[in-house]
Amino acid sequence: MKTINKLQILTAVVLGLLLFNACSLEEYNPSGGPTTDEYFSTPTGYEQLINACYFPLTRSWTGGGEDYVVFMAECGTDLWTCPQGEGWMKEVFYYTGLNGGTAHLNEGWQSSYESINYCNAAIRFAPKAGYTDDAVRDAKVAEAHFLRAFFNFFIVEQFGGVYLPKVETTKPITDIPRSSVSEFYELIFSDLKFAMTHLPKIQTERGRATRAAAYHLYAKACLQYASYDATIDKRALYTEAKNAALEIINNKASYGLALYAEPADIFNVANNKDNTEAVWVATHSKSSTLNPRGSKYWNRVFKQFGCLQENGICGVFHDINSEYVKFDKRIMPSLKLLDLYGPKDMRYQAFFREEYYATADYTWSEGHCSKFGKDIATFAGIKTIAADSLAMLFTRADIADPLALNYACFDRDLIYNADGSANINYTNYGYPALKKYEAPGMYAGELHKAYSWSDNLTYRLAETYLLAGEALYRLDDPLAVNYFNEIRNRACLNHDGSMNIAMSDIGVDFILAERARELCGEYTRFMDLKRMGKAIFSSYILSNPDISKRQAFDADIHFVRPVPEKMELNYQLNPDDFQNPGY
Repeated sequence: MKTINKLQILTAVVLGLLLFNACSLEEYNPSGGPTTDEYFSTPTGYEQLINACYFPLTRSWTGGGEDYVVFMAECGTDLWTCPQGEGWMKEVFYYTGLNGGTAHLNEGWQSSYESINYCNAAIRFAPKAGYTDDAVRDAKVAEAHFLRAFFNFFIVEQFGGVYLPKVETTKPITDIPRSSVSEFYELIFSDLKFAMTHLPKIQTERGRATRAAAYHLYAKACLQYASYDATIDKRALYTEAKNAALEIINNKASYGLALYAEPADIFNVANNKDNTEAVWVATHSKSSTLNPRGSKYWNRVFKQFGCLQENGICGVFHDINSEYVKFDKRIMPSLKLLDLYGPKDMRYQAFFREEYYATADYTWSEGHCSKFGKDIATFAGIKTIAADSLAMLFTRADIADPLALNYACFDRDLIYNADGSANINYTNYGYPALKKYEAPGMYAGELHKAYSWSDNLTYRLAETYLLAGEALYRLDDPLAVNYFNEIRNRACLNHDGSMNIAMSDIGVDFILAERARELCGEYTRFMDLKRMGKAIFSSYILSNPDISKRQAFDADIHFVRPVPEKMELNYQLNPDDFQNPGY
């Protein structure tokens, strides 16, 4: 299947475009040639503008320098902590010093509004884009409607009721108004209804928005908006969410979708480029000319969750053509997350890496003995690990005497303190690592700065089932249990129904636990906690001992993120009025 060429997105649109402090779309081609209006009045030019709408998704969301969006979407919750303690992004992990000057928020803000600006331009130009077939034109502009909804959904849930532009920005704005949450959702729902009507079920180019992606996001948005106290007709929203999710599930074959039989198949690299469970993906390519930032910074999300950083440690050497490349050890699971998986739940083994095998014969060094708690007199220069043998084990299990084993071993009592917080004396070297984004055979670049050309599964069919179950539960419909059990039995050893639940088992705690087990690391957790209300949001975040012990979190403030100063407030005449309360 072809992939969208996001780099050939026209010189007419300035790629570095910011929302408010921006080059104008009218600045196209100062040396002559067609004007912007003339260029976008042809299907060829217009389709280049549609391609531009996708540009921030793969550049900033999965391929940026540090991939900050995944931190915003997942961290600062009950599921994750930082193995380096205060050493990395403490503002987002622990809320310590989180304010408008926190640079880690800039990328999520900027890239979202950048795409929204492209989408607004595409929506305005659509009627005069030169199409002779209205249906073809509507299918194309529906991509812009979907992407505008996608990024506005992220903006409103991360930052609250901030600025809601409905036309493209053509000059700097220094006194921007705020919009309400309800105004955001009014536009989100309108955009998605258009997209659900006009997007094709299957796209010939991988990564383009499909009708199923629009239905999926519509279900998510309905459930999310229903959680707000000011929302009046919650039942109608739950019904809409149910109908949208079931549209996909009941017609999945026509959308080219199917659940994999085994959890291990979902993120198997062999299925990455043709994944039957992918409702929508953010694409990357092995050709540098098809990636947003050219020869570097393709998909880099895998680096944030892995813990193998030092080359050659215990005989495990980096190899760009293997499964062992350099990771950045920045996001590690909380003990709570690891303990959510029962003994029959195959998702733990499918989604997390505990074992590392030596790629060469290795004799213990004094330095590695010190790192892994080995007795130097007994190990250094004496004990060896043969190639292809277990070299390191970082496990949630309780091991009787882990430091005495021939290989490096940290168990739960070494990786985590008695209160469940991260023990950075050990976590700086190893912990069970999320491996969903690992892509052996698809790595590229240099050993010290690897990236991959794998696609990110932005929306998965398994989540559609969980959304259907959640909506049906809110409607007190006993059919809810069927959709949760479909996913749980897929995860269950031998698929014998022994992990199935009853309707009486379903509640907020169950829904959050099941979404964590299935979707951890997939850009959902911060929003999931918000959807359950501020009291649940607060209690779950404070259940993370690495957050609670720092005493910086305040649900009344941190229910939304601060508006970034560098990207926005520094250019405004009304910064105090535009900033979120408490920051």
